Amino acid sequence: MAIIIETYIYLFLLTYSLYFLMKTAESYSKTRSSTQLAILAFLLLFSTQLWFAFYGGSINDLFQKYSMIITFIPLILFMAYDKIEEKRRKEQEEKNKIKGMFEKYVNPNIIKKIIKQKKLKLGGERQEITILFSDVRGFTSLSEKTPPEKVVKMLNEYFNIATRIIQKHDGTVDKFIGDAVMAIFNAPIKSESHADNAVQTAIEMQKEFKKKNLSVGIGINTGDAVIGNIGSSKVMDYTAIGDAVNTASRIQGLAKAGEIAITDSTFKKIKTKAKAIKRQETVKGKEKPITIHVIQT
Repeated sequence: MAIIIETYIYLFLLTYSLYFLMKTAESYSKTRSSTQLAILAFLLLFSTQLWFAFYGGSINDLFQKYSMIITFIPLILFMAYDKIEEKRRKEQEEKNKIKGMFEKYVNPNIIKKIIKQKKLKLGGERQEITILFSDVRGFTSLSEKTPPEKVVKMLNEYFNIATRIIQKHDGTVDKFIGDAVMAIFNAPIKSESHADNAVQTAIEMQKEFKKKNLSVGIGINTGDAVIGNIGSSKVMDYTAIGDAVNTASRIQGLAKAGEIAITDSTFKKIKTKAKAIKRQETVKGKEKPITIHVIQT
């Protein structure tokens, strides 16, 4: 009876030590904590001692019978671990690559979602987005009359304000073009309220720009574009290509200082209708006049 009880105790301890060993190994693979490593080493030694205490005689016979095969077990385990570690390292490099591409332009919460998605690759997909362009009015003449140091300071302040507000509304800063900012909404993370987000971004931007005495015109358009990574395997940019982007840029040119000009396609999608002046405009590259709505801020 005592032998049976002792056997059950050994089996119980062995089972739970192996269970905690696996759980600790799983935790260590994620955290790489020195404390977890110490616990892992202890559990490994403890489990080994229990194993030998319970199966000592059988294990000794096994070693003698299959000594050649057992000799290669550590090598096989090491190779398996090396493969797993290599896969983990490549996944981490991919995550770092994604983070490096987006961290300066995208809300940090969105970066986390992007990392969970598939790997970055060249190419894109067609989808509806809302594009925002903003541009400093009179920048050319201003830069001619102002010392370069002041121009750079003014631009940095302008870009910081724009980036902060765009990210706040889940937009992506696509690029800076001279004194212009291009932002896209509904990519890389999709949102049903992308048109509203873009308009609210523009309204908030204009309020901040006025406080800083910055004269800025903003244009917004909603339409289909190809979204993806454009470039080479070594150097790529996440951007939007298509007529919808060109239209947004043209609309921005129609907005005066302090104005927000949005196309009819954007106006129809926003849920909270802002007070706006509707008018027809002839835009370069378009055969017919297009309807725009100018929001006064």
